[in-house]
Amino acid sequence: MTDADRHVDVFELARSGGRIAGSVSPRALQRLAAVVTRTEGPLEYGLEGFVDGLGRPAARLHVRGRLIMPCDRCNGPLDSPLETRASFFFVTDEAELNAVPIDESEVDALVGSARFDVWNLVEDEAILALPLSPRHDACRPEVAEEPPTEAARPSPFAVLEQLKARKH
Repeated sequence: MTDADRHVDVFELARSGGRIAGSVSPRALQRLAAVVTRTEGPLEYGLEGFVDGLGRPAARLHVRGRLIMPCDRCNGPLDSPLETRASFFFVTDEAELNAVPIDESEVDALVGSARFDVWNLVEDEAILALPLSPRHDACRPEVAEEPPTEAARPSPFAVLEQLKARKH
């Protein structure tokens, strides 16, 4: 893996509509390596640049691979296929990033650069795509019975009235 595989000018990638593809061993991604037991081959990624509808430099990322994680119940190995897609637009600095309004869109803003670390982005997206509590199907707890309905639960105001009545 060369430095050219890892770093890219995201502004030029977006302007030219360029695409890059590569792979990285999860062992080379320290934060990800800390949460997986082992890996089944590399993580493959593709990054496609474009200019979005608002004229901003942007990119789409696709990451795919297989990770082996410890099951939260039995601690045994759990095969966890990974496939995630995300879109981003790039800003030039932290001040511009801080000025971007927080919204509910699925497109995040990132500080771009002429030497943007693609592996860090791949690692971030892989970590976000991991299950919060990985478990084998056999290790999942039985479904608990349904919680009491609203009618079966006493009103908080009725409980308050009872507490007030006890004081008098």
